[in-house]
Amino acid sequence: MWTKLFRQRKIQSLMVFFVILLCKTLLNGSMTMLTSINEPYERLKGDCKPADITVFSFSPERSSCEVLQNRFEELEEVDSSIIVPYSYIEDDMYVGGEKLEAFVDLVTYNTEVYGNIRLLEGTSTLEDKNGQKSCLIPACIKNEFHLNIGDTLVIKNAKQELKYTISGIFTEPYSTSTAFDSAVLVKEIPEEFHQQYLLKIYAKDGYIGEDIKSAYQEKHSEVFPGFIVTVDEMLSNALLSTNIVSALFLAIGCIMLIVSCLIINFMIRHAMITDAKSIAVYKTIGYDTNDILKFYLTFYFVIVSVASAFGIYVSKLISKVVLNRIYENLGENTDINVLRTGIPCFVIILVFVLGIIYMIIHKTKNIKPTYALNGLQNTNTKKQRLKGNVNVAFSPMGIALRNIVRDKKGIIGILITAIVTVFSINFGMISLDVAYSQKDKNDYWLGVDASDVIINVTNSEQYTYVKSVVEADERVTQAVDVVQNERILLDWKKEIVNPSLSAFVYDDYSEVNLPVIEGYNPKTKDEIAISTKVANDQKKEIGDYIECYLGGNYKKKLLVTGIFQTYYQLGDACRLRTDAYTSNNVSISYNACSIYLKDGTDINQFIQDMKKIIGNNGKVIPRTEAFASIMNMITAPQISGIPPVILLVFLIGGINIFCIVMLKNASNEKSNGIYKCIGYSTRDLMLSNLYYVGIVAIVAIVIVVPLTIISYGQIMSIALSIFGFRKYPITIDVSHLIILNTSAFLLFIISTVLSSHSLYHVNVRDLVTE
Repeated sequence: MWTKLFRQRKIQSLMVFFVILLCKTLLNGSMTMLTSINEPYERLKGDCKPADITVFSFSPERSSCEVLQNRFEELEEVDSSIIVPYSYIEDDMYVGGEKLEAFVDLVTYNTEVYGNIRLLEGTSTLEDKNGQKSCLIPACIKNEFHLNIGDTLVIKNAKQELKYTISGIFTEPYSTSTAFDSAVLVKEIPEEFHQQYLLKIYAKDGYIGEDIKSAYQEKHSEVFPGFIVTVDEMLSNALLSTNIVSALFLAIGCIMLIVSCLIINFMIRHAMITDAKSIAVYKTIGYDTNDILKFYLTFYFVIVSVASAFGIYVSKLISKVVLNRIYENLGENTDINVLRTGIPCFVIILVFVLGIIYMIIHKTKNIKPTYALNGLQNTNTKKQRLKGNVNVAFSPMGIALRNIVRDKKGIIGILITAIVTVFSINFGMISLDVAYSQKDKNDYWLGVDASDVIINVTNSEQYTYVKSVVEADERVTQAVDVVQNERILLDWKKEIVNPSLSAFVYDDYSEVNLPVIEGYNPKTKDEIAISTKVANDQKKEIGDYIECYLGGNYKKKLLVTGIFQTYYQLGDACRLRTDAYTSNNVSISYNACSIYLKDGTDINQFIQDMKKIIGNNGKVIPRTEAFASIMNMITAPQISGIPPVILLVFLIGGINIFCIVMLKNASNEKSNGIYKCIGYSTRDLMLSNLYYVGIVAIVAIVIVVPLTIISYGQIMSIALSIFGFRKYPITIDVSHLIILNTSAFLLFIISTVLSSHSLYHVNVRDLVTE
């Protein structure tokens, strides 16, 4: 008998179907993204058997690394350790003329360390062929720059060009993202490169990297001369931006489901009123309340089940868009298992929706067989006078205003739908605008001064020459000396997660005016500005002192004068003046030059001219491309994942408005018949619906757009708390918001027009007969 409801309620069935389908897509898509990224990493760990901890020794001397090795091997948690030569590539890298911007270490291939890497293409053999060396590159670099086996990797430094033929593509847990150091494996480090050493540490069974770190901290609390990272931290860092985006999707999906269930609630309440006669007839021929309840629940169970099944499939497509690159970097099959989250999500939605439906339909027990004569009508006849101009009162606008005053449930439904829809799409659009603008504003997000061009100089002996060339160019207004990524060491106490900071060092911060959120940048040699994350970890505020080691061993107490925010080094960063070093006879060398050009200068032409003059003595890049891989890690998942979510929210909002207006027309069928009797046309009634929805939509847009702008920064600060963000400035493209909100308004209007076609079926004869 429940199958008859499909013929009787085609429109309602379709509306419930689409609402559940779209909500299921959002919810299951976000849950799939959150749960599908840890398992492949764990498989990768199991296959590659990586070191539990990697230590990058700051000293270029092997003996210093051996001291660390002996200390770690004294710990009972450590099984073994291996020293591996490496060199961080600061020079320009090219493949087929295309420049590669990534954090890359040239690492000596060691069978004990890399013998179990996951080889995706080519061969792991590193033999010279025809006098040219070969290398293995990680999949993240291959995918980012579309490289292939047989391509030639060219590294240009001040002395010569080194060429490597790409013989294999691999992946391993420490090389899954271009935003962090990835290993390019070679047979040996060339003499031309600045060679250093990293230490691979393996834990005994039953221990993990964090256990080793804790044990070392307890035994050696003094300065740690290196950068230390566990394999689990590396994997967590690589997943950071995807987890943030997934969590936002999940929040939006939950909100839209709740709103949609309110609409479903209104729809079914109305259905129960219109079905009162049919239910009464069923009872007169012998059906009891449980029988009626059963076939209604069966009817909605089928709709929810089929909609959920389609939602699972669509969510898989959306999840692939966001996760595809991650899976490619891991060498994993992108056939995501959506059933693992789809089934629990299906149960949650089913229980939630059917619970609401059950509570409504259960009230049919109060319907008596005598209702078969009169039906179940709303007995609330209380009216409210609408004061004002008579002409207005009896116009389509007047009808709309009366409905707004009297139909509080309908207004609440439309208002909630409009508010949530407008908030979600505006939140998404602002996120996209911010993501697209972050490269241009990397002075704020990374701490790079807002120059026009940066020249990185890897060979300190060439720095004076490079700067003299820059200053001689008439297009240059200022050339600022910079030290990028200078390592500052801390006493490694128990509560300190990272025993080192990355510093940007300038002679005078008044020349660059880098942003701070509190206080000011260092003005003297005894001052320091720290990131919000460092301030939180160290429990420091403006006016406190922090002790650190400059140059590896000179201990200095510095006054905290400023606090800033940054993605750089995951927030472990600070700023000092050059004389903090030189006044204490601590050696430091400039490795970058920030160039400010005259207004109207062609930046691209200037870069090309500088490249021709200085050759391989420096890497010339637009300032907006500095540390581009960090910005790509943060922005890429948002740019790929947010547009589909905005589209889904649009569809859910449009369908909900359609349902509400459809219910309103059905509930007011008699009133609409009366309006037609006294001379109103169908067009007038449709116009009243447009006023009805339009007024609410405008109110929602006027209220929600400023609210979204105000709350966006606070919400994102919470989402990015791992970086210690306290303020999250937003980029607003007014034209985008105007287009988006105009589209939302038109969507509501179109949904109203489509739903109002039912007014053509209002028959005055039926009113007379009744």
